Amino acid sequence: MIKKIYMLCPILFLSIVLNCESMMDDALISKKNHSELYSLFQISGEVISPWNVSSICVQLSGSSVEQTIQCDESGKFIFYDVPAGKYTVTPKSGDELFYPSEIVSEVIAGDCIGLRFELDSKEWQLEGMAGYNEEISSVLMDDDGFLAVGNSDYAGKGKDVYVVRVSRFGVKRWEKRIGGNGEEWGVKAVKSPEGGFFVLSNEVSTSSELNGLNVKIIYIDQSGSVLWDNTFGGLFLDEGADIVATSDGGALITGSSTSFSDSRNIFIAKFDSKGTSTGYRIFQSDSIDTSVAMIKDYAEDEYVIVGRSEDSGSAPQILVLRVKVHSLDDKKNDSDVKVLSRQILVSENAEYPSSIAADSGGNYFISGWMNKSMTCQPIIIEINGAADVIDRYLYPKAGGAAFCGLNSDALSGFILTGYQHNVSGSKRKDALIMEIDDNGVMISECVKTIYADSDNVLCAAFRPGANRMVLAGNRYSDIATSYFIRCSEYKR
Repeated sequence: MIKKIYMLCPILFLSIVLNCESMMDDALISKKNHSELYSLFQISGEVISPWNVSSICVQLSGSSVEQTIQCDESGKFIFYDVPAGKYTVTPKSGDELFYPSEIVSEVIAGDCIGLRFELDSKEWQLEGMAGYNEEISSVLMDDDGFLAVGNSDYAGKGKDVYVVRVSRFGVKRWEKRIGGNGEEWGVKAVKSPEGGFFVLSNEVSTSSELNGLNVKIIYIDQSGSVLWDNTFGGLFLDEGADIVATSDGGALITGSSTSFSDSRNIFIAKFDSKGTSTGYRIFQSDSIDTSVAMIKDYAEDEYVIVGRSEDSGSAPQILVLRVKVHSLDDKKNDSDVKVLSRQILVSENAEYPSSIAADSGGNYFISGWMNKSMTCQPIIIEINGAADVIDRYLYPKAGGAAFCGLNSDALSGFILTGYQHNVSGSKRKDALIMEIDDNGVMISECVKTIYADSDNVLCAAFRPGANRMVLAGNRYSDIATSYFIRCSEYKR
């Protein structure tokens, strides 16, 4: 009898186990159905601003839910126990404006995280980090904000390329310091058709193949990641000056070189979208030519290069090269690049260009300065598409001044930036801003003391709104160098 019971027990145990597993499966299925019907999720994000944002509230509405919570000191917010559905998230703080004003999000099978708002800060300011001696050389503005390029020299250990991305409301999105063993500095950046940025820089190289000063092009995506870089140059001095994006997704750079001729001459070099150098051209002449700036012409595949030309015993003059670039697919064949014209803008004074911009009528404005009566005086030269001079505009300053930047402006025509020399006091330079129309007529002028304890030099200015101005430049003192980007109210 005992033996029979012993024999039947395994069968009974197996039956119980099978029944338990079946019950557990039913329970899991029931729990899954319940989870799909009654799951609760989280919606989270942050409000970003240069200022304290703990007074900002965020409202959640939709799917029979109405909640309002307050951001913490860092601007973060989290809505807990949110049922599946479609919701509108809206930041609120009195009359303040936010970008975007609201976000519509649908929660289906998981948390909704990473929502991002920015407070429309009407006035804000960013500066270089203490101890880094950070200086910017150029700034571009797009729909998402600003990208500044320059150099960073931490504790005097050597320069690295410096790139900083700033939102249009003054929030630093990211910054990069890119460099190796030698000195490197950023010159200019341009947005690529793919959404990233081509960054032009120069470096002092000690390699056997590229000894001396060479040009480097770096590609950075929207998040600040360096995807590739490449170098152009020879064994002597090759210096990049400007860069433009091309319609095929690549970039064209210009600069000056002593590696490929007996003198310093202007060059152009082409890179494709992956950073591969596809060719270059040296524009040889009997003069010493230095490239300064380049702009895409109105005609297809044509470019205008501005520089300065120097002959022995004569004052530097402004040079304008108009070129047509059919292609640069073979480094040893430059027949696909045609020089349309080479013009020297003759003047009895020494003249130095700094930038070029196009107006709405097919003409170009070249900014810079001239040496007159032992002082620098800011000038604008207007030329037509054939590089013929239409007019020269001189803006005399008692102590002297210079234009460093020239930006097109929808409201006035152009905004010029630079510096003006002080005629008294310990400081030598104050920031200079000038608006001119398409006829070279000065609309407004402002000399600003941005920092009372240091020299102030502007390199760019933009108008993001009718009564706002964003100024970018550098402050120089005996102790340190630091860049600044600041937005403030601006009225004529």
